[in-house]
Amino acid sequence: MNTGHTDGPFHASTPGPTLTQRMASAQESAAVRAHAPLTVRYTVYFELTSHATMRETEQHIKTFFLNLSLSPVVGYSDGLRETSIVVDIIGTPDDRHNVLALAHVLKNLHRQSSVLVTWSSVSSILV
Repeated sequence: MNTGHTDGPFHASTPGPTLTQRMASAQESAAVRAHAPLTVRYTVYFELTSHATMRETEQHIKTFFLNLSLSPVVGYSDGLRETSIVVDIIGTPDDRHNVLALAHVLKNLHRQSSVLVTWSSVSSILV
């Protein structure tokens, strides 16, 4: 039944986008208007060795970034199983220097020959 009441720009009786879809669309439009910086997903892969505890490792990571995800994973290097950690950071291109510095710290902390860092452009939205 159309009561003539409207819910913002959408009529209550007219099927249309869900609230989440409208919010996402509004955020996308605002980001485009503001020329929002590119979003980059950085991922750092390293082996958790006996040279440092997870708590020590986390303290070092938090000196670089406060918003991230840490995931314990099973990895294989040269066919040998190892306990690994994956660090995911959503940032901007300007964060690349800090990500590489973090990788260098983790490499030294865990006495590794290398630490893998990947990055890719991503689209993101906070809902």
